[in-house]
Amino acid sequence: MDTPFKIPTVSTTKALQFARLFLLLLFFSSIYACKKNKEASLSFTLLNTPVTDKIKSLSCFTSNDSMFFCGGNREKNGFIYRSTDKGISWTIILESPNFSFNKVYFKNSKLGFALGDNLEIFKTMNGGATWDHCPVLDTIAFNFRVVLRDIHFLNDTTALIVGGDDFGNGIILKSENSGKTWHSVLTENHELRALQCLDETTAFASGYGVLLKSSDGGVTWQYQSVSDEFFTGIKITSNGTGLLCGYNGNLYKSTDAGASWHSKVNGNLLLSSKRKHFTCIDSYNSETAVAMGENGYVLVSNDNGETWKISEIPNKSSIHSVQLVDSNRGWAVGDKGTLYSFEMNE
Repeated sequence: MDTPFKIPTVSTTKALQFARLFLLLLFFSSIYACKKNKEASLSFTLLNTPVTDKIKSLSCFTSNDSMFFCGGNREKNGFIYRSTDKGISWTIILESPNFSFNKVYFKNSKLGFALGDNLEIFKTMNGGATWDHCPVLDTIAFNFRVVLRDIHFLNDTTALIVGGDDFGNGIILKSENSGKTWHSVLTENHELRALQCLDETTAFASGYGVLLKSSDGGVTWQYQSVSDEFFTGIKITSNGTGLLCGYNGNLYKSTDAGASWHSKVNGNLLLSSKRKHFTCIDSYNSETAVAMGENGYVLVSNDNGETWKISEIPNKSSIHSVQLVDSNRGWAVGDKGTLYSFEMNE
């Protein structure tokens, strides 16, 4: 007996339309994914370090071959090491038994800071030989005992720090006595990861779903139009070129000192098989820029961030901090005590 023909119902028709749309999206996403970035020619050299824990930050001086790195395990242990021979040998200069260090920063060869978990701030005035603890002097900040992430100076005596935990509990601290003491100027529902100061009045803070700008030396902050990304790194040079990287694999560029931002790289499509995550970015002389992230992902630009070429860290090591020392060379640190020097061959 023949099976009677059934007229498709409205719900069946909608289901078929949805299936066709899904397949069409899959087809075009596959085509787009096949359009890979051109490859960048980078050479990496792995250097030995005395640690096996995560290295979270580094600071380099080209004038005297000095380098510093810090890291550790959150709320467990922390360390800061110094090298005076371009990373060949290392000496520990500060350690903690119960918190890690997330940022090491030097304003000059003598004045430096180390930021830790639980609102910990340390200062050196002799190039890292000795360190003093810096108190935070208000109860609001004390209630936000979060991980501190980044620090920059607005001028010789005024500095800002950003931090946050678990996508939230963001905080901005300010010092007006060269970092001797600190107080909070903003608490935020979004974790803050990176900071950039342009002059005595202008600063940007980026983090989970937000980019904030201050035009009055960090007293007040305004939300910027770019959003919908976990902004993990920001770099704005003196000529007004700005670069912004995100954990979801996106890169943005500004040509007007951060007033507006435009997407340059869309790292993760809806149906991408391999997710790309940026954790840090740096630029040199407004021309060369490099963004690095998890699983060895690297993008390089030689034209002010207009176009990007792809590369990869050996062994697909995840990188947490990168610093260019000139237009062709730099350093990168990451998981399991990883330290690389790298050079661009083009």
